Amino acid sequence: MSRRGVLGAGAATGLLALGACSAAEPRPAPPPSAPPVPKTGMHLVTLGTKGGPTLRSDRSSPANALVVDGVVYVVDCGMGVSRQLVLAGLELSAVRAVFITHHHSDHNLEFGNLLNAAWNANLTHRIGFHAPPGMADMLAGYLAMNRYDIDVRIADQGLPDPRGLAEAREFTGDGEVYRDELVRARPRGTTIRRSPSPTRSASTPGTARWCSPGTRHRPRPWSASRGTRTGSCTRCSTCRHWTGCWPRSRPRPG
Repeated sequence: MSRRGVLGAGAATGLLALGACSAAEPRPAPPPSAPPVPKTGMHLVTLGTKGGPTLRSDRSSPANALVVDGVVYVVDCGMGVSRQLVLAGLELSAVRAVFITHHHSDHNLEFGNLLNAAWNANLTHRIGFHAPPGMADMLAGYLAMNRYDIDVRIADQGLPDPRGLAEAREFTGDGEVYRDELVRARPRGTTIRRSPSPTRSASTPGTARWCSPGTRHRPRPWSASRGTRTGSCTRCSTCRHWTGCWPRSRPRPG
């Protein structure tokens, strides 16, 4: 028997054994589905609330989705953001803009994979990645790293070139960095307001002034719609530090 025949027979035997094992083992139950996000109104979906670069099984890394009349704006791209969007029932191709609050790995690590996943989900419009300086180099590096895969999928699947669907937009000050017919955004906070109604806004933790350890915080209440649920947290009115999930005497950036 030829070498190719031996390899083919071995592969077939392995696949049969694997199939037998797979048939005998019960499949894990799918994760519970999230309540659908309404297609109208302004809704903040917390995709990940675990700060820091380490991973946990019960909480995902920092990421939020602001959904305004069905359009998705992503704030931070921690590990798992693409899957969390899918689990939340949000269309990846509906992402219009991405905001990176600061360049810690737990906030920016999956920005490129989010672009890739949206592209493979038939993204047709341009996405702006709004972030502090460094975003342009990160985006160029990611696209260069995946050049082979991109070229193959363009040729085989007829997808548009993602290099024309992504744009890095860097900001350095506190002024407005984004505006469309639905929202406008500025980096301090980070705050995203709905354009037609300046009184309706959602703020997420981002680049901010941090109190030194031991500082007594002066919290103020904050709440946001999470799909059909409402959650609340507190935030220091002096340093803009978020509290409630950890001791106030230990400000935790990230």
